[in-house]
Amino acid sequence: MNIITETLTGIVNRVTYHNPDSGWSVLRVQPFNSPQQQETVTVHQTKVFAGATIEFRGAWTIDHKYGRQFKATEAIEKKPATTAAIEKYLGSGLIKGVGPKTAKRIVKHFQNETLEIFENDINRLTEVTGIAKKKLTMIELAWTEHRAIRGVWLLLCLQRKKTDPKPGILWLQCQKRSK
Repeated sequence: MNIITETLTGIVNRVTYHNPDSGWSVLRVQPFNSPQQQETVTVHQTKVFAGATIEFRGAWTIDHKYGRQFKATEAIEKKPATTAAIEKYLGSGLIKGVGPKTAKRIVKHFQNETLEIFENDINRLTEVTGIAKKKLTMIELAWTEHRAIRGVWLLLCLQRKKTDPKPGILWLQCQKRSK
């Protein structure tokens, strides 16, 4: 039986389930090609956050208990596509010190430049009401840790993919983030 691989790209609205040991995740995704819908995506992924923009590759399946699902074998994280996605991404618990309210203030202030500020000029976060030097230090440390962990994990995934590509198991593909 041949499986036809499809692509589903969208914004993760909710992480319904995540097993930190195996990486098994069940996500609710808002597809770009039909933003009024919510699709269920199953994938092995070490960490997934609400607001993440991800391109999934896999196939549609029908689970006897849960119904129609997109079973992803690959996931490529993209730069969040909208300010709403950036706000959800930052406010999801990804960065210590940035909850939903702080994320909203940050995105309102910096708009589409928000991630650029985090990457290249994080000290500017003090321009946002409620972020003083102490909170900035906490946010900067958490952001740096997040980037380091993600970088190491990507390296391990790429190494594993080169040596042992097993069908049905996700190995995250690397892709440079577009500016």
